[in-house]
Amino acid sequence: MFEKDIVTFSPLEGQEGSGESLNLVGATILVDESDPIGIHIAAQNLAEDFGRVTRSDASRVVVFTKDDQNDAVSGTLTDAAAVIIGCVQSSRLIQRLEKEGKLEAGKIHGKWESFTTVLVDQPLPGIEKALVIAGSDKRGTIFGAYTLSEQIGVSP
Repeated sequence: MFEKDIVTFSPLEGQEGSGESLNLVGATILVDESDPIGIHIAAQNLAEDFGRVTRSDASRVVVFTKDDQNDAVSGTLTDAAAVIIGCVQSSRLIQRLEKEGKLEAGKIHGKWESFTTVLVDQPLPGIEKALVIAGSDKRGTIFGAYTLSEQIGVSP
């Protein structure tokens, strides 16, 4: 409700094709198996919310496993867009993006119930661009997912 808007329903002036926007219709949602179950539930709810808003099937949710650390998942992902949801404390996927310099989440480390969003180019093999929702803790991550749901028009 009081968070910065991360969703628009029309192209932004001067940003179309600039890399500052991402069409999330049909985007795959990725979560790490090591994240708490509440984050998995929020990711599934977000997928269903995308389906409600776009009047199509729910987005696909892919659980990133420890085996995927070696890019085993890359053979199954060929998406223009994805949403990656994870906690900086527990998600190996979020930690990997930080280590590779693709995500700067330092401003939320050590904070309570905070999250950040960022667009990341080629976060994983097979994914062109992703909206990353990184939370400082379990609740912050869940708040981030439900903030996106709220901004696409689904009442929490």
